[in-house]
Amino acid sequence: MNHCLHQLRNVELEYKDDNVRINIRQNSFDAPQYLTRKIEHLIHELAFQATMIVFQCLDNAHTLITDQKSQLTMIAQRYNCQIDFIDVKVQNEIITLPKSINSSTIELTPKYLIEQSNQFYSSIGILKKISISNFEIEIHRTENNQLPKIDILIISAVKDAIKESIDLTSRSLYFENDIGRRILFIPWMLLTVSDVDVNQTNSHLRKSINDFISTTLKQVRAFCKDHVITICFSTTDWENFSSFEEQFANEIFNSLKIELETSEYSNYKCKILFTFDDQQIDLYNRFSQAISSVQTNSNTDEQFYYPIASMSFMFSIASFLKLENMNFIL
Repeated sequence: MNHCLHQLRNVELEYKDDNVRINIRQNSFDAPQYLTRKIEHLIHELAFQATMIVFQCLDNAHTLITDQKSQLTMIAQRYNCQIDFIDVKVQNEIITLPKSINSSTIELTPKYLIEQSNQFYSSIGILKKISISNFEIEIHRTENNQLPKIDILIISAVKDAIKESIDLTSRSLYFENDIGRRILFIPWMLLTVSDVDVNQTNSHLRKSINDFISTTLKQVRAFCKDHVITICFSTTDWENFSSFEEQFANEIFNSLKIELETSEYSNYKCKILFTFDDQQIDLYNRFSQAISSVQTNSNTDEQFYYPIASMSFMFSIASFLKLENMNFIL
C-alpha cells in the first residue's frame, strides 16, 4: 500500500471533521458508522489499482531468466502484491558522452578505467553529424535493414523501387507504400570512370551529385507541404561510386551545404539521414571521414546510439487478500 499512502492521507483530510483515521499497516481504520461503507470502498479502490514501475538498463542486461522471474514473484508475494505482467522493450537512444574539460584528469584516472573506457569507446558507433543552417545531417548504420523513424524516404536505386513495389513505368516521383511510408524515387544513373580525361570525369561527378541533391530537395518541398522533420536517403548501390573514393562523399556534403544555405531553405528546420547497411562498411567509413572533416566544432560532446532496455512491471495487491478482514472502529 506504500504507493497509495498519499491518497489515503487525502481521504483523511477530506473527512477530518468526521475524525476519520486510517491505519493501513494495522489493518484498521476509525470512522463513524455512516461513513464506514464509503471509506471501505475508497480503500478497496486504492488497494486494487495497478502500479507501473519502469527500470532501464543496458540491452545485454535485460533478459530475465525463469529463476529471476520466480524471485520477483516471491518478493511481490512477500509484500502482499502480485505481478500482473512484465514487459521489455529495447530501443536505441542517443547517449551523450561529455568530453573532459581538463586533460590533467587523465593522469589521476586509474589505468584499468582508461582501458575499460577505450574498450567501450571502440565498441560503439559514435554518431556522426554536422549542422548546416537549420538542418542536422547524420549518418547511420542500420541493422537488419531497419530504418530509424523518418517522415520521408529518398531512394535512387531501381532495386529499392522494386523492394517498395513502385511501378517503374510511372511518371510520378512520389509514392506511399502499404504501411503509409512516404517515398520519393529519384532515379540516379551511375557514372563510369573515364580513362581519357579524369578531370572531366570529376566534373561530371560533381554536376551529377549537385543535380541529384538539388532535385531531391526541391521535390521534398513540392510533395511534402506539411511539416517534415526527418528526411532519409537510402544509399543502396552508392558503393558503385567507389572508384571516386572520398571525393564522392565530400561532394555530397558540399552540395547539401550549397543548397541548404540558400534563402529557399531559411525557414525549414529538419534532420537529414544517410543510412548504410552491413554490406556498405567501406562506404560508411568514407562518409564518416568526410563528415568529420567538415565538422566545425571539435569541442562538442560525442553522441552515440545505444540499445536501452525498459522493463515495465505492473503490480497490484495480491488477489488472495481480503479487505473484508479489515477492522474498523465506530
